[in-house]
Amino acid sequence: MNKGYFRYLFRSNRISLLFFAVLYALISFTSLISQNNFSSALLSGYVMSLILACVLPVYLFSWVHNRKRVDLFASLPYSRKNILFSSLAMAVLVPIVYFLVIGAVLSLMDRSHTLWPMYGTLMGHLIFYTVCIVLFHTAVYLIANNMLDGIILLVSYTLMPVLITYSVMFFLEAMSPLSFSGTADIYQFFPLSSAIMDAVRTGSRFASEDYYGSTYSVSLLKILPAAILSAWSLIPDFVHRKMERAEQLSAGFFAYPFVINVYAAGVMLAICVSFHTDSNAVILILMALFAVYMIAQFIYRRSIRPTVKMILSFVICLAACACMTFITWKTECFHTADHIAPRDRYLQFTYYGSIKENDGNNVSFSLLIDRNDSDQKEVLDLLSSYTDEITDAFYHSSQSQSDSYHNMTINASNKNDDETMRTVYNCFACGRLLSTDELEKISQYTDVTVDYYDESEDLQQEIPLRQFLKENEHEKS
Repeated sequence: MNKGYFRYLFRSNRISLLFFAVLYALISFTSLISQNNFSSALLSGYVMSLILACVLPVYLFSWVHNRKRVDLFASLPYSRKNILFSSLAMAVLVPIVYFLVIGAVLSLMDRSHTLWPMYGTLMGHLIFYTVCIVLFHTAVYLIANNMLDGIILLVSYTLMPVLITYSVMFFLEAMSPLSFSGTADIYQFFPLSSAIMDAVRTGSRFASEDYYGSTYSVSLLKILPAAILSAWSLIPDFVHRKMERAEQLSAGFFAYPFVINVYAAGVMLAICVSFHTDSNAVILILMALFAVYMIAQFIYRRSIRPTVKMILSFVICLAACACMTFITWKTECFHTADHIAPRDRYLQFTYYGSIKENDGNNVSFSLLIDRNDSDQKEVLDLLSSYTDEITDAFYHSSQSQSDSYHNMTINASNKNDDETMRTVYNCFACGRLLSTDELEKISQYTDVTVDYYDESEDLQQEIPLRQFLKENEHEKS
């Protein structure tokens, strides 16, 4: 970092920095006044610092995309590396210093003196996240060759983890009865989305009386690859950048071509899994997607002229998603369905379904099984066998979707604790219902209840399974 250039940046941007500081303080203290909550005000300051970390790279490197200003900065007596390091240092230090001051003021104003632990935790997280966000957003902004494209790419990369997460989750849940909850949290690999989620969770943990004083953080190591790749990309995109790129089309691999295809693939992946249920609707959606895809290409190229390459790219992307869907289904989600029963000690089976097809009487139970309890072996074998059967129906039965709603869920944990339980299996409306004989065996281990409509009293009632069966037998006799 060059001290002379850093001082130049500070002097030339002092009015803007003062404006940011006033706005920062107003938002933080407005949150304090409106909610009368120091924690909320501190979190507001934290989020404002994250926003500044996103905005400052655009502000400090805007000259790169301006032909007139490029010549001016290129004539300065500083090397590209000094300009880069000095600009990055300012983009990192400003959000941290603002939060350092506001956080200290709020902590001193808090008479209970309980805000200091939260302030310290958020400060530590902010330093790490600010560095990662500044590197990532600077790298993305410099991929572009003009200011408008840079902003569009920043928004696109910011929303990308949301699209990928929901597309992958939707795809996996449609391709397997296993629950993949939490396995596709793509946001953890993107600095900004990871930082915001971390702030929300850290704030909620400190707000909880049962968890006060502890810390919670999304795995910070997951976003390190993004930060390292971003730092590496600054060498070709800034240090060795050709200044003639200013105000040209953003045709780099990770610019529009990459973003457009990733968004198209994410939507296609979600669409392809629905083809067998409503092919006509899927075809219409794909036609609309193709139109949007072509419009995005026209905007990127600044020309309304379709080419064979555009159409071929769309077709290849669609074919790849269709092949992925086909292979995933035929391999039963790459044979992950073969591992239904986890090795955890405790398994909680939850079932809800009809007694018989379309009879309107619903039965439910929740049974916690300890693998080490030999007395529960019989019911564990029964439920495991039933789970295998409905899993097989999920993939191979032509009538896998039953006319009656029923759902089998399995939660697992090594501890007999609701907080550590995680959902590992969730299959609904697949295969057959549990028979009354099976339900009676299960009722020996847990309460099995029936929710039925009593026509005589015009009421919806819930009674034990055995009582329901006795009443039915009495009515038949």
